[in-house]
Amino acid sequence: MHRVLTVAVTAATLVLSAAACSDASAGAPVTITWWDTSEADKEAPAFKALVEEFEHASPRIKVTYVNVPFVEAQTRYEEAELRP
Repeated sequence: MHRVLTVAVTAATLVLSAAACSDASAGAPVTITWWDTSEADKEAPAFKALVEEFEHASPRIKVTYVNVPFVEAQTRYEEAELRP
């Protein structure tokens, strides 16, 4: 059940990201970065497959998938916020 919920949340996140990038359908391609904090050897393959499906359905939106170890996530988010 946990895996199904996680995949559903991921799919919803990608859909919402696409909605936020709606200009991509009318203009230049858009690249979004999605950070995944799941275990790289367990859930990540399913999320990578979702990214591929999403990119196939939305050819003007490129998703940069980054697996971030959960214990590093807070620090890396804060570092990303500080960059211009």
